[in-house]
Amino acid sequence: MRHFRRSGVTLLSAIFSLLVLVSALTIVLQTYVVGSRSQRLSAQRDAATVALEAQLETLRAGGYSRLPATGALPIPATALRSLPQAEGRVAVAPGPVPDTRVVTAEVTWEQHGPHREELSIVMAAKGLNP
Repeated sequence: MRHFRRSGVTLLSAIFSLLVLVSALTIVLQTYVVGSRSQRLSAQRDAATVALEAQLETLRAGGYSRLPATGALPIPATALRSLPQAEGRVAVAPGPVPDTRVVTAEVTWEQHGPHREELSIVMAAKGLNP
């Protein structure tokens, strides 16, 4: 009886190697997709924050006396041009102490799910320092 020596890769080890390779490629692809989505959302949030800061700075420069006592004002679409299909508003509410108002600017947008950014400041008639 003659014994043949087996050399090379068996079918089982070839299938196992292929499964390991496919798994590794799937992980790399998923990492890329999640990373690009995260980067895009981060850029959108940065743009929203910049727009909100600019809007609050404009209101701050106008002064306390030009603010309504309460209510909501829309943020102009030109201020949100870097965020397509975004909507913004500024809400004014009474502050925590007399002669103050809480000004809250908010931007919402729909892209791969709902997103929202918000910034608030307190404005006072005479300043907050005694």
